[in-house]
Parts: sequence; structure tokens; C-alpha cells
Amino acid sequence: MQNEKGYDLAGRSVFIALPSYDFKVSLKLAISLARFAQQAQQHGIDIQIGSICGCSVVSRARNLLAQDMLDSDCTDLMFIDSDINFEAADVFRLLAWTSDPEKGIVAGVPRTRSTTKTYIATLDQDENNELTMNPMGLVRAKRVATAFMMVRRDVFETLDAAHPEWRYYDERTERSVPCMFDFMKTDEGYIGEDYLFCDRAREVGFEVWVDPTIKLGHMGVQEYEGEFGTDVLYPMIVPSKKEAA
Repeated sequence: MQNEKGYDLAGRSVFIALPSYDFKVSLKLAISLARFAQQAQQHGIDIQIGSICGCSVVSRARNLLAQDMLDSDCTDLMFIDSDINFEAADVFRLLAWTSDPEKGIVAGVPRTRSTTKTYIATLDQDENNELTMNPMGLVRAKRVATAFMMVRRDVFETLDAAHPEWRYYDERTERSVPCMFDFMKTDEGYIGEDYLFCDRAREVGFEVWVDPTIKLGHMGVQEYEGEFGTDVLYPMIVPSKKEAA
């Protein structure tokens, strides 16, 4: 499903954005971050870590983290929710994919914390329900959760420049912040800050892609492990034995 291609990541700098309402992250997440930090030095990648804790409004937390990234010299922002488990190599994969100018946003797809395997993404299908997959195995999406998402700096800069009216004064931090993440009532119903962000990025010319090979865990009372490629994507591409007969 996927070809090999090498990427030189030296000189890139990643702002790891960790929103955490209860001031906690899972042990697995902490271990993965430590492993990524160790390996990043070998690739010449700089890391900064920012967190917003105790904020019950997730859209505000993401806006503040986006501004923190813009105030830094980082080239990319990596959202990782505090209840997501991943492998360190997954961050390198997303960083490599955003090396492509056309791919400002690339994410892994988490499943919901439920016994049914429901994934938080909407793939970009044409009128014939055909998907767009590139030679590296990435699939274009309309919307995807921000739980494990890499966003290149120019996506935020473009949105901020295109919509100065989105900026507001955040009293608690005493600074101007762009409201790129928000909730909105639409014809489809009420959508969250992650889907709206994807809509807004696509409106200014960026594409949203997902890496179906990334396996994420979503912590709740138990860990809900997800494998988007195997559970959702690949059955859409390869017909079942029953259909082929």
C-alpha cells in the first residue's frame, strides 16, 4: 500500500502542543514523547513543548497553543491530546509528510472511546465515492480530529492573515489570540473545533491528509486501540471475497 521515500528532517523544529484539562497525560504518552525527544536530536530536529492545563474550553486551549507556536520559531505544530497513545516514529512520519508543500495538515485517525470502532474523520470522496490516495499511501480527508495532528506553520500564518477579524483579547493571558479553533452551527448540525479548523484550512487552499498506517490508543476507563487503515480504509479499497465472487 505504501512506497518508501526518504526525507531530510534536519532544521525542522516542532512545537508539541499538549492540551490537558486535568493536568495529566498517560504514562504511554510520556514514554513516547521521551523517545521522540531522544531520537529527534539524531535527525537535527529541535523541540519545544507547550501545554494548556485546566482549561475546560478545548477551542480556547488550542487557540492559545497555536499562538504560542506562532510566537516561537518552530516550523510545525504537533497536537497530541493527553489521552492519546502513540509510537515516537509516528511523529517523524507526520513531520516527513508535511515536507510536501501541498500537505500542510497530516494526522493519524483516533477512534472514539467506545466499544464500537468509530473513527473521527471524514474522507474526501468524489461523486463516485472514489478516494484520493497518493503514492506514499496517504489518503486525502475533508475533516479529521486534532488529537494527533501535524500542522505546518504557514497554515496558521495564512489563516491569521486572511482573517484578522478572528483575533480577540484573551483576558487571562493578556494577549491577542487568533480564534482559528471554534465551534459552529452549520447546515449539517453542530461541529467541533477540529472539524471547523479543517474546513477553514481547506477554504484557504490547504489540503488535509491522514496516514492510515498510524495506530493510536485512546485512553478512557480502558485503552481503546484503533487501526484506521485495517478497520476502515483498506476494506474500502480492496473488495471482500464475497464481493469478488
